[in-house]
Amino acid sequence: MIRNILLILFLTALIVPSYAKMVGVYGNTFPIVEEDFLTFIHDRLEAMKASGQLSSLNKAFVKRVKAHVLRPTPVDGLSTTNKTQSYYFDPTFVLQKTISDAKGHVLYPIGTRVNPLDHVSMHIVLLFIDADDARQIQWANDEAKKYDRVEVILVKGNIIDARHALHQRIFFDQSGYLTTKLGIRYIPSRVLEHKEKANNKSKKMLEITSFACEKGEKICAEK
Repeated sequence: MIRNILLILFLTALIVPSYAKMVGVYGNTFPIVEEDFLTFIHDRLEAMKASGQLSSLNKAFVKRVKAHVLRPTPVDGLSTTNKTQSYYFDPTFVLQKTISDAKGHVLYPIGTRVNPLDHVSMHIVLLFIDADDARQIQWANDEAKKYDRVEVILVKGNIIDARHALHQRIFFDQSGYLTTKLGIRYIPSRVLEHKEKANNKSKKMLEITSFACEKGEKICAEK
């Protein structure tokens, strides 16, 4: 730290105007001594350990980490809606580089449009909910009975409590990555694979439905 300050002072001295002049030395002068930083840290930790402060900090840190793991930061920008609404998400993307096999044979040239659903079918149904809302927990349980396999993804709430309430493994949409990618604005929402036919051709997309969950209503349902 002191070394950085000295460097700044040195650089500042280089740009002092040419008319600056020596005005003499006043008072006592002392050599600048920088304490070894590692020694300083070690001494500080030892002092904190002796006073019990280090133990308290460790416990507080563990408590904060545990709390965050059980209840991650909620996803911002989501709300409930009073009207069920659906839309389709096309996962097709354009290759930014050529894809070749191990022998160098070109499989897909740059610029190729690729729909992942044409290669890997989505056999699961995704349910996005706020686990702090008992109505959405009940909605997820009801939806889970309709499909062979579902994955519940929280946007808010306690993961352990949700797992016990839903009797299955729970995921969390960290930093809102999935909801942002899929354009989800309302919860609860359901995401499943959809095949649309047009001009004698079929196209696979994702059907995303947000269900009505009005304030004051006892359940979330299709309206």
